[in-house]
This record gives sequence, structure tokens and C-alpha cells, in this order.
Amino acid sequence: MNVRGARPGDTRSSLAAVPLSGGSPTTLAGTVAIGMEVGGVAVFKNEPYFSREFGPDPRDSGVFRYASGQATPVAGGPASPATLTLAGDGGPATAASLDRPVGIGFNAAGDLFIAESGAGRVRRVSAGVISTYAGRGPCGDTLSPPSPGPATQVALCLPGLLAVNATGDLFVTWRGRAWIARVDRSGALSVFATNFQASGLATDTNGALLATDGTTGRVVRFDATGKPTTIADGLGQAVALAVGPDGSIYVINSTTPSGTFLPKVTKLRPM
Repeated sequence: MNVRGARPGDTRSSLAAVPLSGGSPTTLAGTVAIGMEVGGVAVFKNEPYFSREFGPDPRDSGVFRYASGQATPVAGGPASPATLTLAGDGGPATAASLDRPVGIGFNAAGDLFIAESGAGRVRRVSAGVISTYAGRGPCGDTLSPPSPGPATQVALCLPGLLAVNATGDLFVTWRGRAWIARVDRSGALSVFATNFQASGLATDTNGALLATDGTTGRVVRFDATGKPTTIADGLGQAVALAVGPDGSIYVINSTTPSGTFLPKVTKLRPM
């Protein structure tokens, strides 16, 4: 999986699966030789989904489901417009344009959420129809947290990481920015946490938000007020995480010297 900022200029990546018992990865889609710019990965009903962030043509961007040896578009992809001027809200997700889709995730009902970083929005796909869930478009100040308000009216700068908990709250940020926003089920956006530069987001089996700290190599759990508690430390360059059905936490990290990134997967016991 390609990690933004790890190797400048290297946008080649592939989707691979590793058995829960450990061992060698199996490549599912893409190759290091040709690449496919994987931006995010999620699993729903035991099927992997991945976003392709960009390519030579706007129709290369999209979110795909991998099953039976095939990658099938579920949003964007070959049937989308040849330009990025038509968003496609209210229509079939596979006919909509996506501008640099990165993080993806599902709620309990199976709705797909897509962090569309190039357009400054979070899109939702429900029953095959796409809509804007948060963000009104690109903004100028990527460092400041968004202003609270109705989610679709807030300038949401470069959303790239997201997670959805069991109660339907959506958490979103961009890697390395010192804020995390929350969109509740009523569609209101608020600033959930500040002074924390997340490099990965996930929710645990109890619905709490987890994040990797992109500056200190730790994993934290946030309480309902947005206060973080460290649950693991000393992981070097931690860039992504996920939670298994048994509560185990999986972290993509590297402890190689600065300027290089040789990823490994670290498993943390259920906490």
C-alpha cells in the first residue's frame, strides 16, 4: 500500500492480504511494477474494498470491491465522467467523478464513506446512490480546524482519513493536520480533537476512536470528549491502523531511519 510522504515521487502500490495468523502477504490487485495508487482500504462482510486515488485519466480514480479475483467499481471508475466538473450527487455512484479518493469506511448499514481529498468533501454511497455527506468544497487554510456547523456547508480541507463508529458518528481529518472533526448522525460537524497529528484512524469494537500519532509513534484511544490516552508507544513511524473482529489492533509502522520506510504490520492484543 502506498503511504503518502513515505517515498516522495513513488505512487506505485498494490493491495495485499495477510493471514490473521501472520505470514507472507498475497497480492490481490495491482503490482509494484505498474502500481495503482491505493489511497485507502476497508473490509465489509469479509470483502476488501480499496480506493484508487488517481491515475493518468480522471476515470482511473474510484473505489473498488475485490471479489472472485476481480476488482469491480462501486464509486467512480471507468463509467465516470472524463472530467472532474460533474460530481454526480443523486445519481449512480459508478457514474460520479471522484477527485483523489483516499480514506474509505463503512457504517453498520453498509453505507460507504469516501474521503475525497481533491474536492474537499466526504461522499456517501447508499444503495448505489452517491451524495455529499460533509464538506462544501476546497478551502485555503489546510492547517486550521474546520468551523462547526452543518457538515455540507463547512469548508473541509483535504479530507484523507476517516473512520465510522457503531453509532454512526463519522471522524475525519487529513494526515499530519492537528485536528480531527466529527460528523454526528444529525449531520452536524464539530471539532472533536486538536493538537493531535493523526496518521491513521479506526474505531475499536466499543465504538471509541483510535488514532496513530504521526510524530511520536504511538497509538491512542480517545474518550467521548476527545481526550487521548496512549495504549501503545515506541512504534516508530506509524502510518495506518485497523481493528480486527476480536478487537486486535493492527498497525502499519516502520522503525527504519528517517528518510526510508520499510513497512511491517504490528499486532496489538485486544485492549
